[in-house]
Amino acid sequence: MPSQSDTDRRIYSLARAYLPSLHVPGVTSALIEEYLSPFPQNPRPATKRIIYQRLLESAQNANMKAGVIGRSIGGVANLSNVLSDFDPAAVRKEYGNDWRRVLRTVVAKLHPNGKIRRTPRSLWPKYCQTILSAATFVNQFSSAEAFCKWVDLLDHDPLTRAALPLMIAREVDGIGFALACDFLKEIGYVTFPKPDVHLRHIFVALGLCEYKPEDYILCKAIVRLAENAGVTPYAADKVFWLIGSGDFYANPEIGKKGKIGSRKRAFVTYARKQMHTIPPGEAGSTPVPPDLSISTATSAVEPNSKLRLGKLAVAQRQLDTAIELYFADGDPVPIHALAAAAYEVIHHVLKSRSPKNLMPDLLFNTLVIKDEHLGAWEKLVKKPQNFFKHADRDPEGTIEFSPADTEIFIFFAIIGLSHLDVLRNATERAFVQWSALNHPERLTEKGRAAYRDYLTPEGLAKIKALPKATFLQVYRANCDGAPRGPREVE
Repeated sequence: MPSQSDTDRRIYSLARAYLPSLHVPGVTSALIEEYLSPFPQNPRPATKRIIYQRLLESAQNANMKAGVIGRSIGGVANLSNVLSDFDPAAVRKEYGNDWRRVLRTVVAKLHPNGKIRRTPRSLWPKYCQTILSAATFVNQFSSAEAFCKWVDLLDHDPLTRAALPLMIAREVDGIGFALACDFLKEIGYVTFPKPDVHLRHIFVALGLCEYKPEDYILCKAIVRLAENAGVTPYAADKVFWLIGSGDFYANPEIGKKGKIGSRKRAFVTYARKQMHTIPPGEAGSTPVPPDLSISTATSAVEPNSKLRLGKLAVAQRQLDTAIELYFADGDPVPIHALAAAAYEVIHHVLKSRSPKNLMPDLLFNTLVIKDEHLGAWEKLVKKPQNFFKHADRDPEGTIEFSPADTEIFIFFAIIGLSHLDVLRNATERAFVQWSALNHPERLTEKGRAAYRDYLTPEGLAKIKALPKATFLQVYRANCDGAPRGPREVE
């Protein structure tokens, strides 16, 4: 059995060569090498203004904030008009501790897209609190040089290095350990990888760290791999991040404005084969976390055996069975019952794991319904599923049911799993692709363009002509381990 250091070196080597081996136009070994060094892309900050702006950019890099904050105003750089060209001292003088005034100024000057919730725990109010606390943090340093000396002092000793992102997270509202590491990494400190979702998926799936690691534990695993591979933690972070995100942000001429799509599922499959990983369930194998594994909803169960299942495993089995019945044109009642039950479990698990008032916009809590009417809305959309499973109040009741509504539950269940960092399996991806191909009116123009660019008209017509059941079979047979086409529509 190979040692941990041998495994780390081998997997890094596979990851380093993986994207160039796919022969994506423009993605070469030389290009990958450019991304593995923070210079000149991320030079050390020369002014406090740059430090402040970089800190705010990292603060909005969490899953939901990037869309709600950055993209809604055309990028964090546009906050310059509100924040005195990112002068932390001027920001403190102008706004004090009044985050509400910051938000009013942002709305008045930048006109963010979308609904702006103003409760203190909503995204924009929280980000405005980050703006003020970040200004206070940066302003305590006399210069950018003083800040860098402070970082160098703690970074010099591995025993004190981990304290640095912890201290930044404590000082700046809305910055956790992972985002503090991201900030340090992006200003040129190569010893700080960001333990983000892409690296989490890959490291857990390949047994490089424990299942569901804390950010600090994942960070240590990345640093360990980097040391064993003889590269910087920055380089290790970046090579796996490029595989997971498919985002060549400095090269818009590649793919679609720099994006080639995530390849982490294909890489995990490839790396397991190259490392001769024993399939999950066999003796001596590294267990695959249930949230990342392909559902076994249709697999046989031995008589008198017992299944140990978590909530998400149950929900994914229900969801995948509903999708399989959907493609087989099965009875619409059990399809809806399964899909609705799966969505409800996923919704409540996501609600329990989301910070207060930061629940993603899904079916029961959609932003298009006013808060005071959400209860009535949830009761309305749950009416069919409640009718299907209860008869205590209306044993002789009847209902008019639209089977087409089931697709909504399936779709939002899949989106909910994505918010929970559960990788989509082949069955779920087949449903998303089928829906997009056969209902293009549901897509944005950007979504429709993705399919036009990926498929010829003849190829598109051939795929759309497939019967539903055949589509699922063909998709399953051809997608496992292969790079995906257009990114699934969220």
